[in-house]
Amino acid sequence: MKFSVLAALAAALMSPAYAHLIMASPKPFNNPNNSPLLPSGLDYPCRGPPVGSPTSTELKVGSNQQVTFEGSTTHGGGSCQLAITMDKTPTKDSKFKVIHSVEGGCPLTPIDFSVPAELPNGDATFAWTWFNNIGNREMYMNCASVKISGGASDNSGFDKLPDMAIANIKVGAGVGCTTLEGTDAIFPNPGKSVQKAASGKFKDLCASKTPAASGAASTPAATPVVTPVASSAAPPADAITSTIHTLVTVTGTPTGNSSVTEASPAPASPTPPAQPSATSPPATGGNASCATDGEIVCNGETQFAICNHGKAVWQPVAAGTSCKNGKIAKRAFTHRAQRTAGSV
Repeated sequence: MKFSVLAALAAALMSPAYAHLIMASPKPFNNPNNSPLLPSGLDYPCRGPPVGSPTSTELKVGSNQQVTFEGSTTHGGGSCQLAITMDKTPTKDSKFKVIHSVEGGCPLTPIDFSVPAELPNGDATFAWTWFNNIGNREMYMNCASVKISGGASDNSGFDKLPDMAIANIKVGAGVGCTTLEGTDAIFPNPGKSVQKAASGKFKDLCASKTPAASGAASTPAATPVVTPVASSAAPPADAITSTIHTLVTVTGTPTGNSSVTEASPAPASPTPPAQPSATSPPATGGNASCATDGEIVCNGETQFAICNHGKAVWQPVAAGTSCKNGKIAKRAFTHRAQRTAGSV
């Protein structure tokens, strides 16, 4: 059963019900608040084990699923992972294995993923983790109870999946591992299913440590095929802003024989006069003043900004979307061309 889309992107960004973002689908257990994990790691994993009889969502191997979010404070995006542990009641010793990674632009859009064949049948725990771009050095984590069906009869394939990344908390590999503010984390082992922003300021997950002491996972890394899609414009290199990146989903295997789906760029639209909420906005990469922190400001349909301390820095909207009346909305369906690796 595919997770239902509970809110469109614009509604998620503007919702007054939450400050930080929180996973909406699949439904997290224990009705957690949207705070990050404690720096001490006392509430890792999942901000505590499930209580009572939480709702369980079926994940059928090979099916396409989606994770959605609620909230308004995106902290400039960042990087996140989807992971599974076969422990129904996870503990600090549980092994969370990565099934999908997003490097940059997370979680400003819903996350689409496929349930991998390596997962064994049975009750399990699904986790979404997030390392924010702007703000305190934190680790967010929401968990949901799931039931794997149509999967493997043993754990041999599951055990070979990469370990979930941990940083900014004093647990396991997270001890001494700190992300760098204003950057999107690059995971030491993102796995075979990777979604990467077309542009951004990328740094290794443990940017404060030397490579020799980075504590990378021991599982051999797969070789993802990454094909970035250049955005129509990008903010200045030293700008730290709340952004929505154009994302491409890529799949790689150790043999290199994989298919790549590339998104065709959305057609350019003429830029109408600036919205009243910003003062005389210049071209892409410029900035203007704005009134209300957290509000979305449009510069025509092709540029947007999220008001941050009275300042709006213009940047392009994600492919397939437009900015109208202070909201990000989907455009009409755009053509997607698919090609297989090795084709010309």
